[in-house]
Amino acid sequence: MTSSALGEVRAALPETSRLVVGDRLFPVHVTVLADHTRSFVLELGQTDLRRVRGPRAWDGGLRIEVDGALLGAVRAGYASGTETVMSGRARAVGAWSSVTRAAAGATAGPFFQAWCQAMSTVPASDVVVPGDGPPLVAVLGSTNDEDGRLSPMAVDRLLAAADLVRADPTARLVLTGGFGSHSNPAPLPHWQYAVRFLEQQGMPRETVVAVVNSRHTYEDILLLRAVVLARRPAAVTVVTSEFHATRVRCVLDLVLPAGRVHAVRSGAVPSARLAGLHRHDLEASGKTIVAAALFGPDRLRGAAVPADLGWTTCWSAL
Repeated sequence: MTSSALGEVRAALPETSRLVVGDRLFPVHVTVLADHTRSFVLELGQTDLRRVRGPRAWDGGLRIEVDGALLGAVRAGYASGTETVMSGRARAVGAWSSVTRAAAGATAGPFFQAWCQAMSTVPASDVVVPGDGPPLVAVLGSTNDEDGRLSPMAVDRLLAAADLVRADPTARLVLTGGFGSHSNPAPLPHWQYAVRFLEQQGMPRETVVAVVNSRHTYEDILLLRAVVLARRPAAVTVVTSEFHATRVRCVLDLVLPAGRVHAVRSGAVPSARLAGLHRHDLEASGKTIVAAALFGPDRLRGAAVPADLGWTTCWSAL
């Protein structure tokens, strides 16, 4: 974004209407290397973006340094904003988790949304509104071992989703999860082991209407979004674990705001393991928030349509 365009965005968001008494502001200082005229400071509140200011001395919060060429590469579609931040190509001074602790609810705020839209190359009309189709219950993929045995966390999510469908027989299931070195070292995609498990629990196979060969949380929801566009459901519920719920809510706010999070307690997972997962997600959520503020929400780089299995950018109808 050029300095003049940045000024136009800031002018469109009047400061006085965004400041809330008692809301502690968390500053994110964005420094564009080699072109400081494009640098700025975002002041985030608990539930929205409160103020956008010009560059100033770092006085706490988080400082991000990003190459101007990298901003251009993301806007041109050569990389996604979230991948850029997650990979460390946007250098941070401060704790990513501090963004989540201070401003996890900001992604749903109207001013944060307006800012992200201004930073994005995606038109404002690119919004999903639920329709009149059967409700969808999407189960976010977890992990399995090399033999396809599902982890306790995966089982907890699937059982919770099955209960939701039994409570509303018109609802249909979407299963996410493809392959990953840490999540699925087995020969088949994770969702396939999930289908088998649900059948063992007496859930008819026709209840599962779509599967997603995704690699990570953001891709889970981007591809779920494509399913929602095709099926036009009346409602969308996303089932995940409690430790993961904040991160999922952040991504939904950016990609599929109508989605509702159904958080599941993972009683069989050791507390030390859950604490580690929670710390990881606090950091990942902070990166997600900052990536959206820098580049706008991610979108798929290619069309996501029903296709043969094996593609990470496609979903499949069953």
